[in-house]
Amino acid sequence: MVLILAPECYLPLRAAGAAHHASEDGVEAVRRVAEIPEVRRSRGSRGDGRRVRARGGRAVAAVRDQAVDGRPVGVQVRNLRVRRRGRFAPDGISLVVWPGEVHRLDAPSGAGKSTLFDVLLGYVEPDGGEVVLDRDAIAWVPQRPAFAGRTVADELELTTGRVDRDVLASIAADHLVDRRIVELSTGERQRVAIARALTRVKDGSTILLLDEPTAHLDPATAAKVMTAVQGAADGGAAVLLSTHRIVEQGDNHLPVTAVEHEVGRASKPKTPRPTGRVLAGAALGIAASASGVALTAVAAHLIAKAATQPPILTLSVLVVGVRTFALSKGVLRYLERLVSHDAAFRFAEDLRVRLWNALRPGRAELTRLVDDVDTVRDLVPRVLQPPLVAAGVGLATTVLFALVHPWAGVAVGLAVLLGGTLAPLVAVVAERRASTVLARGRRQVSEEVLTLLTAAPDLIAFGADREVRARLAAHDAELARMARRQAWGAGAATGLVHLLLGGAIVACSAIAAGVDPLLAPLLGLVPLALAEVLGALPAAAQHRQALREAYGRIVEQSDDSAKVIVEQSDDVVLEGVTARWPGATRPVLERVSLRAPAGTKVAVVGPSGVGKSTLFAVLLGFVRPTEGTVRRPARVAWCPQEPMLVSTTLRENLRIGDPAAADDRMREALAHVGLDLDLDTVVGPTLLSGGEAQRVALARALLHDADVLLLDEPTAHLDELSARRLLDLVDRLDRTVVHITHRPDEARRADVVWEVSRGRVGVGAYR
Repeated sequence: MVLILAPECYLPLRAAGAAHHASEDGVEAVRRVAEIPEVRRSRGSRGDGRRVRARGGRAVAAVRDQAVDGRPVGVQVRNLRVRRRGRFAPDGISLVVWPGEVHRLDAPSGAGKSTLFDVLLGYVEPDGGEVVLDRDAIAWVPQRPAFAGRTVADELELTTGRVDRDVLASIAADHLVDRRIVELSTGERQRVAIARALTRVKDGSTILLLDEPTAHLDPATAAKVMTAVQGAADGGAAVLLSTHRIVEQGDNHLPVTAVEHEVGRASKPKTPRPTGRVLAGAALGIAASASGVALTAVAAHLIAKAATQPPILTLSVLVVGVRTFALSKGVLRYLERLVSHDAAFRFAEDLRVRLWNALRPGRAELTRLVDDVDTVRDLVPRVLQPPLVAAGVGLATTVLFALVHPWAGVAVGLAVLLGGTLAPLVAVVAERRASTVLARGRRQVSEEVLTLLTAAPDLIAFGADREVRARLAAHDAELARMARRQAWGAGAATGLVHLLLGGAIVACSAIAAGVDPLLAPLLGLVPLALAEVLGALPAAAQHRQALREAYGRIVEQSDDSAKVIVEQSDDVVLEGVTARWPGATRPVLERVSLRAPAGTKVAVVGPSGVGKSTLFAVLLGFVRPTEGTVRRPARVAWCPQEPMLVSTTLRENLRIGDPAAADDRMREALAHVGLDLDLDTVVGPTLLSGGEAQRVALARALLHDADVLLLDEPTAHLDELSARRLLDLVDRLDRTVVHITHRPDEARRADVVWEVSRGRVGVGAYR
């Protein structure tokens, strides 16, 4: 009964319990982190400054520089074996790469080429064999490059210490320097990865490892890249190259049009409008707080009246009043929390649905879907309701005191008015926008942690991981400083609230002493009940800007990303289509008119970065055309350039294409694409090779049984035999196929070719 009638008595214990659970969560998190074994320097991690020899799962420092027949060796591998999914891949590979030599690995997809690179870099321990090289001398181009810089220039400064425009120009990437990483096409990202590796070689690295560096490049740009790679070898580097394409070197580079983008455009802050449930929660909050004020007033009057020892019956009304307001306070407070939390969760659910429907490549940020929505959910009841509750309860208390004595009403009214305005102002001024900066900083740290984990292999390979971790630690320390400043602002505002209410108590007590001493408990104690109501206003003021910014980002994305309407037709038709990505100042496609009759096999060709993937985004409805009309069949399947695989079984990944597909049908689809994997095999973004992931994505698209199949470079990571079998399968499909490719032999197989160049699309046969 005490807990129900006087929950304030339990508040310290409840706060201690909450802190205990929070500390238990922290201890558990630390325990899980401590379970991760720390990689020892003796295993050949970067930064030890020594040549390493890896033998059968262990790495030890070499006694002397490795040489064969008196000649220094860049990379030496003997009988290397790595167990992978129940078999060895690679299985007994041996090779020697001499300085000044380009050694090309040519093996079917899934044979272990990428695993070999992981062993050389020290990310995977071999199960047998021997590897000798100097890991400090490695420059690396991964199959799926990841970046920690915001722009291309930032990335190059982070990983190489400088921007070498000569290197960028040698691979046709000099126009990318000021572009944001998130706006680059897959081929452009690949060239950035090549540029940072070649810069390292130019600065002294003697080993260059490249995993499918030309997979997403057109022949002319690929030739430029191979010329630059050969130049690195001519300069004395040992080059180990994995590729399924033999590219002739040459200078016949096609011009690439750069697209200018707005950088750093901030979202406009916007305050969410209270919903009906939020207002209902505020009304219940007013009723609960008013019951607390009434309880204090009636109880004070009861105590003062009882001191005169009147007949007990004269106190019965006051006794009933105390019981009524005590019970109603607890019940109303419970209902207020129930309704306000329900309103916050419903509001967050609505925002998540809006953002989910607005997810589009190049325009959606997952941090908005998670962090910003969580921020809005948590702050709506803390920012929108307290001012309404304070206004309602303050007005009711002022009226009550005015009825008791006019000057008492004036004293309480002034305390409420000053406490409701000055205290939030003091909180905001004292913290100096620490709450807003804290909210931004938490969001930034969250993004940086995700970037650090995603780009960890690339950062370690280039020795930039310590700098990124140091930068992350500095941001975290800044957040701690801002948290202390925020606490100082909240404490100053709370002190001001109590000071003003204390002044009201003194004034009201003096007024009661001059009128009726029995009124002193009533007028002296009731202002204390306002401390909880007014004390919530400083925090509301501190978090208001953070709420406005988070809600502004959500509204900007969801309003700007309304569902694109695509008209239905048996044929694929674009009429005068002009399209640009969100934030771009110039369109990527301009006045494009195309038609592909049902059943047509279309090849889309053109240099990297000129708009081929944008054309697919328009057909898929990811990008809204600013002009023109798009018509296509309703059922469309897509095999993207960079397949997204969920970290679960192969069966669950295939069910994205058809949730009702039986196991036999899924096995048949895998057989069609030449993939021999069990459906219970656990896959994920990094557990399959590039070619295997590409074939899983194609099998998933085939399961969708659509009228139009969009293929974005499906053979980029496949060997020639696997690519030919896959293309034979596509040719037999009785549906419209639109296929982006950089390979001339694939374009020749198509019925019609769409050639993308400088935002325009030409139609014809491949020449």
